[in-house]
Amino acid sequence: MEICCEAKELEQLTKIVKATINPRLPLTYCVTIETKGNEVIVRATDLKTMIIAKLNAIVHRGGQVNIPLQTLSSFIKREKGKVTIEEHEGKVNLWGHLTRLQLPLSGRIYSATPVPETGKCRLNLGSEFSRKVGWIWPYSMADDCRRPILETVCISQNEGNLVMAAADGFRLITVNMTGASELSEDSCPDFRINVPRKCCQLISKFLSGQVRMGRNEEREWFQTDKLTIISQL
Repeated sequence: MEICCEAKELEQLTKIVKATINPRLPLTYCVTIETKGNEVIVRATDLKTMIIAKLNAIVHRGGQVNIPLQTLSSFIKREKGKVTIEEHEGKVNLWGHLTRLQLPLSGRIYSATPVPETGKCRLNLGSEFSRKVGWIWPYSMADDCRRPILETVCISQNEGNLVMAAADGFRLITVNMTGASELSEDSCPDFRINVPRKCCQLISKFLSGQVRMGRNEEREWFQTDKLTIISQL
């Protein structure tokens, strides 16, 4: 693999995707950069939630590399202008104007979960979704690992509108959403999902503009043109 990109943009995306990393899981304490055709994505995961970000870059050779988070952050923080990331003969080379690093090539830690073009249900949630998720999750979700259902926001469909609801065992808060439209060929009359607390935090913090979502039997995903957040069901 060999790509060339702006250090500033890579630094911004690294700060975003690292929000999902759990420091208590050293196995996942890295950032994966990979190519898909002429597209480059940056991603990180804690094995339950994944953030995928699109990076504007020139692809000279396709592939995938895993780079320790601390190493990548330190490298791009010092650089300005363009940097090159290259995998060659079992080594990962980071090239910049000020710094050159060579790292051993680590194995694939967690394969990317592709975002299906089709699913059991896909919805366009509109531009207000992220803001309303930000309203609901901080004030009504219990921080209680013994009752995991209270650490989620329930999103369901009621008479054509979406309703978000959360509770902490004493209080219940609901938010109605209008303007959501279906993107899938199959209708979603019994649409209902529970979105974990961490996923809600990431949505409210990083997603803006028109948000689309989908789900299948294994996962749910929320995406904009640049970012995708995937959570296990």
